[in-house]
Amino acid sequence: MPFVKQELASQASQLLSEKLGCKVEIKDVYLRLFNHLDLQNVAVYDQQQCLMLKSSHIGAKLTLNGLLDNKIQINHLELFNTQCNLYRENDETSPNFQFVIDSLGSKNPEDEAGPDLIINTLIVRDLSIQYDVKSSFRTPQKFNPDHLAIEKFDANLRINSLTADSINLRVRYSALKEHSGLNISSLAFQLVSGKNDTKLLGLKLKMPKSQLQLTEVKLHHASNKWNDILNGTLEGTKLNGEINPSDMGALLPQLAQLDDELYTINATVGKNTEDLNVSAELSRRNNPQLFSLTLGAALNTKALQDHHTAIHCDIDELNVKPDQIKSWAKAFGSSELPDLIDRIDAIHHNGTIDVFDKKIETTGITKFANGSITENVELNDDIIDAKIETQQLDLGTLLNSQELGILNSKTEINGNIAQKDLKFSSLIENAVVNNYQYKNITGGTVTTNGTTTV
Repeated sequence: MPFVKQELASQASQLLSEKLGCKVEIKDVYLRLFNHLDLQNVAVYDQQQCLMLKSSHIGAKLTLNGLLDNKIQINHLELFNTQCNLYRENDETSPNFQFVIDSLGSKNPEDEAGPDLIINTLIVRDLSIQYDVKSSFRTPQKFNPDHLAIEKFDANLRINSLTADSINLRVRYSALKEHSGLNISSLAFQLVSGKNDTKLLGLKLKMPKSQLQLTEVKLHHASNKWNDILNGTLEGTKLNGEINPSDMGALLPQLAQLDDELYTINATVGKNTEDLNVSAELSRRNNPQLFSLTLGAALNTKALQDHHTAIHCDIDELNVKPDQIKSWAKAFGSSELPDLIDRIDAIHHNGTIDVFDKKIETTGITKFANGSITENVELNDDIIDAKIETQQLDLGTLLNSQELGILNSKTEINGNIAQKDLKFSSLIENAVVNNYQYKNITGGTVTTNGTTTV
């Protein structure tokens, strides 16, 4: 009956408005057998009277028995054709949906956990979300968490339990497309988290040309506060799969050009109280001769909490062929490289990289068929301090010159790059020019404000 439906819609709108503390409009309400409720054409406004949520269909099948035990159990919940407009003014202000979260909390100060929410099945279809931090700059065609534009999100999940300090969630299936080009074809996992332990089980991610899976993740923490989670420990977990760089083009647009390359990854991730440790092997699928990398890295999470970046990386083995270098260079806008690239059969490198904020230190040795180079470079903002040695470097082959031969040398570079104040000093231990051998030649240059003196 139209009058009954209209009255039900009015009562439901008023009830939700009082519960959420905002304006709610519901056009139609349908009551079915077995506690099945359908809300049609729902609109929820934020406290600035801006439309925050609009949905053509919200359906729920409720179980009333659990209310006596402070449990809200929903057997089936549907959310179809929904648009969300979410925002916050800046990082210091609350988002426009915070009041909804607060309204769902317990009003009893002695009830810390609040009611227990159970949703046996939650189905989401055609959900779009616009989220903006208004004070943040936009980055067109690049993924930006401050300006999300999820054009389509679908999901089938189960909330086994949700309280103020714990969650047991199983995502059977989810997929999304974001305006930047980020496309997740399928994501499934189970998350079980409480005050002191968090488990992530059976994570499987599929993108148009990539797929990754993660074994069981176990994180131990003193509490479920963010700082305690960062200070927690993570048992070693394994990540493996295949990555096509083009699927990451939303994060770094140049990667979209590498759509015909596929890489295999095998990694182990763990964490002690201070460092997040990663060991990984990455190579071109079916052609590791083109590119392969083995490394170990540590990110200091305590420094991260103090707003510092501290990373240590050991490059155990890097092998790369000229064809791979040219492919990367083309993707990043350098289509023409020096001819000597083609005269290098392959590059083999091992060494270390240390980063602390703007300070970068690298040490290592790079070998190829035409000799080797040992490097020790420290770059602190604009200040450089570098030591470079060449061993049996075949300049004749590299530079395609019949006059040049083998070079063994030591070079030091010091100064300020931005101010163009640099000092070069070199020792040529051995050099062959026009079949003559020269030894122990020293020299250098000083550059001041762009003017060079030998």
